[in-house]
Amino acid sequence: MDLTLSPEQTDLGDAVARMLATATATPTDPWAGLAEMGLLGLDLPEEHGGAGGTFADVSVVARALGRAGARTPYVEGMVGGHLAPRLDGLVVLAHDEPGRRWTPGAGVRAEPDTDADGTTWRLTGTKEPVPHGGAADHLVVSATGPEGLALFVVDPSDAAVHTYASHDRSPTARIDLDRAPAALLAGPDQAAALLLEASVRAVTAYGAEALGAMEEALDRTVGYLRTRRQFGVPLASFQALTHRAADAYVALELARSTVLYGTACLTEGVVDLAVASRVKVQTGRAGRLIGQEAIQLHGGIGVTDEHGIGYFTARLEVIEHLWGDTGFHLQRLAAGLGDHGAVDLLP
Repeated sequence: MDLTLSPEQTDLGDAVARMLATATATPTDPWAGLAEMGLLGLDLPEEHGGAGGTFADVSVVARALGRAGARTPYVEGMVGGHLAPRLDGLVVLAHDEPGRRWTPGAGVRAEPDTDADGTTWRLTGTKEPVPHGGAADHLVVSATGPEGLALFVVDPSDAAVHTYASHDRSPTARIDLDRAPAALLAGPDQAAALLLEASVRAVTAYGAEALGAMEEALDRTVGYLRTRRQFGVPLASFQALTHRAADAYVALELARSTVLYGTACLTEGVVDLAVASRVKVQTGRAGRLIGQEAIQLHGGIGVTDEHGIGYFTARLEVIEHLWGDTGFHLQRLAAGLGDHGAVDLLP
């Protein structure tokens, strides 16, 4: 299993970084820049309008977006695009619900529309939070019908979409469905498997974005320690501070290895829930440590809204709670320990 990036993937990351730098310096929409570069359907088959790339390419883009602190629905669009590749525009999965802590089922109810031709369904319930749900052209909604969990396509204009800013100021939405018309996308025989794959892809892509954010946060912190002077010397000359930065670097490298392994698995077609949970645990732990240390080592300016380091910390916290937090995935991994045999260390 190859965990290294190809020269083409390195060039792709550099190109995205340059585009995002230009978008930051000028009033340019980074989402439009990604579209112009043909990256919105990067790993979709060409027959569905995609570029025919791999998940490793998606990971490279997500990492660059995380490093730039760009607020785009790239990961959400990648997940939705794989669920409904024949739909045009931004497709967003609406799965999370208030009061349901990352459970595989769905509280939204689906019932066939008796007044229609048999292909239309009606959905009732609430989905929240739905990252970038207000920008979606189509919503893929998980709902429970007469025969079990299924996936449906909903036009956002047929639902009440309430948008607001999340903790990191990125747009999210509450979707209220009141007998909203919907088309069946996947029945109970397919929905669970599709959602499992979507969760693995989402967790790994968010892990790549978190990796980019951690890299940028730590680079800025180390740069600050080298340039900020106290008592006539740089902060980096204080051993206690450099030890804290070193601990953050070790956590970053462990997270990097885990994200690269998860990316390689998906690139080779291996969809493993345990691998995704390991990605979530390592990026969650490392993100919390690096975010906290970045703010602490920046001193008083680290807690201000005007300083960029606060955004990366907030973004890492938001990512940690998407598709299950660190504790949730630790419990999932612990539940699978019985599948492994014990090693006898003594002869």
